[in-house]
Amino acid sequence: MELIDKAAVEAEIEKKLQDLIVCKKDAFYAEERVPLRAKINMCKEFLSLLDTLEVKKAGLERELDKEWNKCEPIDEGMGLEIASIEYEQFDNIAKHFYELGIAVSNKAQKGEEA
Repeated sequence: MELIDKAAVEAEIEKKLQDLIVCKKDAFYAEERVPLRAKINMCKEFLSLLDTLEVKKAGLERELDKEWNKCEPIDEGMGLEIASIEYEQFDNIAKHFYELGIAVSNKAQKGEEA
């Protein structure tokens, strides 16, 4: 899986959107404006979708913190127990299973076997 910078993607889409808006204003014939309007709407849809993805990520970060706090060591009278996993390791494991769950869910929606 490759990670990309959300802000960079948004900036590129915004740039394309502004170019399309300028082209639409400059278009002389109505026939030229129709496909431009469709492309403008598509850029707006992509930007909206990116906002949805950000919400999912924020939810994941909150859940990771909540679960990590459950893993804190407890003193059972024999001294403080030692946690055997670093936060970064926990984070990577949790993200792996989160992404696996998304992939399985997507396959199930498409009717494929997991």
